[in-house]
Amino acid sequence: MVDMSQTQVQKKVSKTTTAVNDAIIGLSFKDPVIATFLRNTAVFIVNDKDNIIFMFATAFTDGEAIYVGEDYFSRLDSERQKFVLAHETYHMILGHPIFMKRIDDYVEKSFRSRGRGVVEFLKVFAPYVFNVVTDAVINDMLKKKGLPNPSGTVDLSNPDFSPGVFISSVLPPNILAKLPGFEDFVNKVVAEHSSIDATDIILKRIAKVVKDVVKDEDIPVIIEGVRERIRGRVKKSCSKEGG
Repeated sequence: MVDMSQTQVQKKVSKTTTAVNDAIIGLSFKDPVIATFLRNTAVFIVNDKDNIIFMFATAFTDGEAIYVGEDYFSRLDSERQKFVLAHETYHMILGHPIFMKRIDDYVEKSFRSRGRGVVEFLKVFAPYVFNVVTDAVINDMLKKKGLPNPSGTVDLSNPDFSPGVFISSVLPPNILAKLPGFEDFVNKVVAEHSSIDATDIILKRIAKVVKDVVKDEDIPVIIEGVRERIRGRVKKSCSKEGG
């Protein structure tokens, strides 16, 4: 007896594979360099409804391959499918996964003088900040190439989805209260600096406030609150077209 549910899944994945290939072909006319890179990069289609890795993700890269959520990708129109593949490709080309793998070491070396509490807080917060900053930069590049952002994604030119909004929204209220004008500050820094420098500048401003207003014994509770806000923010983005 044929397992119809499995057959349907296979057909859906096959359809998504075709969409990925079509998107790469389409990118040849908008960004030939990206298209060429993609032709030599493994793109894996993952069942994002049942896979725990995709619980709060839409697409990502580990620096060696690109992983696309099947359900998510199939809901995008052709232009936004091109956007998603180009977006992940730029992460690879710009070396963002390499820095992300070393981000704990960077936090440890750069902020150990501010105390263990600050270091532990930033080990949780820094990856999110770096991801938002790099997403903002790449999305802006792709927008200028004529590729539309999936809705809900970080956007330097949209005040409602600016990197400042994304980062401010996950900070504890008592820390954010000590950072007047923080959203505008973040947006200006991201627009004027490289991704790594922007991340460093933003984290240094946050670290000073964390050291001043949070006691070390309160850090575990603060960290859990930040984790929950990050999950909520990412889930909110993923519930739209993009994430």
